[in-house]
Amino acid sequence: MKRLLAAMAAALILPACGGGPSGQKTQTPTPGDPGIETLPDEGREHVPLGTPIVYQTDPPTSGPHYEEIVQEGGFFDHDILAPYLVHSMEHGGVIIYYSPAVTDDQLKELRDLVKGHTDRYSQIVCLPRNDATYPIILTAWDHRLRLTEYDKDRIDGFVALFLGQGPEKEPM
Repeated sequence: MKRLLAAMAAALILPACGGGPSGQKTQTPTPGDPGIETLPDEGREHVPLGTPIVYQTDPPTSGPHYEEIVQEGGFFDHDILAPYLVHSMEHGGVIIYYSPAVTDDQLKELRDLVKGHTDRYSQIVCLPRNDATYPIILTAWDHRLRLTEYDKDRIDGFVALFLGQGPEKEPM
């Protein structure tokens, strides 16, 4: 039984050991989906609420963010300021942006995915974004996956890789 479980784990993990597309600048090999980008870390500075912040990536994947306030996990139908989302990613959160091109059935799948992932150190935040090119964008600390079409397997794979993996871990 142990060998069977080990073989099953290897079958799931080994395909996730590939790197990014050729020519893509990555800091480290990116496991799993070749569309996952590993982006430069913009730091983790906590700044006072209301401080203007300019991020080098859109949507942001790291950088300064508002102190004390971590965006709670959940499914939202309104915009949320980036510094709150960045703080969520620092705590291990995954952000999923969806565009109006996402169908009602796909939105239901996203709502179901968010359920059970609202913990402060491993939350999923799902919110709207108007993007004609990428109907789904996922971000985690220093990582981004932009999808030109809804793909549940790729979404689940990104969440499995990065949920709970932010640089600020839950205190022991």
